[in-house]
Amino acid sequence: MYSFKIYDPKERIISVVPFTDRVMHHAIMNVLEPVFERQFIFHTYACRKNKGTHRAVKYAFSSAKTFKYFLKLDVRKYFDNIKHTVLKNQLERIIKE
Repeated sequence: MYSFKIYDPKERIISVVPFTDRVMHHAIMNVLEPVFERQFIFHTYACRKNKGTHRAVKYAFSSAKTFKYFLKLDVRKYFDNIKHTVLKNQLERIIKE
């Protein structure tokens, strides 16, 4: 895996995996996507078919007309702090095979 920093709009580390790993990722997701879809709430937008950033922004603007307040947050270095043992245990409950 190759990693590098970018600074737009904020400092982040970007990791790039080899092409063969990306092919394997897509093959696995073709099987597991329906399993994961059942776990998400409706308003989860990232990396989902027919969702994404544009739809999230559209929903935020329409909600702003209805509700007086909303919460926008960014959990600092969230993915860097995920405990892998906890994640694996949760995945084992969802994926039975």
